[in-house]
Amino acid sequence: MNVILFIIGIIVVIAIVATGGFGILQNNSFGLHLFSSGPLSSGPGSGGWFGGFGSYSGGNIPATNEIKSGSYNNSASSKNLPADKTRISISSITHGAQKPNDEYVTLYYSAESNRAPVDITGWTIGNTQGHRYAIGVGYKLALDSAESSVWLLPGATAYVHSGKSPINENFLETACTAYLNEGRSFNPSIGGSCPRIDTQSLVYMNDACLTFLNGLSSCYQASISGNNAVGIGDECSNFATKHYSYRGCIDDFRFASDFYKTTWQVYLGRPETLWRAGHDLITLYDADGHIVSTYQY
Repeated sequence: MNVILFIIGIIVVIAIVATGGFGILQNNSFGLHLFSSGPLSSGPGSGGWFGGFGSYSGGNIPATNEIKSGSYNNSASSKNLPADKTRISISSITHGAQKPNDEYVTLYYSAESNRAPVDITGWTIGNTQGHRYAIGVGYKLALDSAESSVWLLPGATAYVHSGKSPINENFLETACTAYLNEGRSFNPSIGGSCPRIDTQSLVYMNDACLTFLNGLSSCYQASISGNNAVGIGDECSNFATKHYSYRGCIDDFRFASDFYKTTWQVYLGRPETLWRAGHDLITLYDADGHIVSTYQY
């Protein structure tokens, strides 16, 4: 009898091994594979349980499956990015503003001369509430008719404002864009001085004209009025109107080697503020949905 029971036991053991343990050894009640080194995947893709926290690398990330906590592994999600993209980061965020035009994210492309320009058109910026906002096309020359992608050169900065553009477009700063401050509200204001024609070349103008031209404020359109304009003459008046303005500045200096700057002014066009006043985790994604940079405050 003992021999028969022993033989039956051997047969049962062989049957269990041959059938994979009737499912008993395949999985336990905690969802772990007994013959693997980690947890099973619990979502789309092959990222495992942690796929939603930095290891996603395929296609566009759904808007409803973005950042759920502050424990984002940025290095893991950026490891397959081209080297040039990894040099772009969120350097600062102005948040807690009452108006969307006073709120902006600053992007910076590290200054390394051997890096190629990077097109950030179509990149998005997201918050922990699951909202993402896209960077649209811009204009290399403000108030021009030719659209352009938003290209960042090494050492370049892009201010990405939550609100609407005062001139209804994204634009690259030039030697003349400070003229656009007049009558408009930019935050931060467009800095820099504007080039102007050397009055030493205008010896044919009368003294009153030269005094008037030398007294004009930089980056402000010439105003032909007041005591300072007395006696300047029509030729001088026409000259000032033509050359001391945004359009005149472009016509006179657009082919100078230092005409184009490296700062973009980008606007998301939102009527509301986007970033939480107290604490948030802001994420920059490329056009394919890969994480490029994060900024927590």
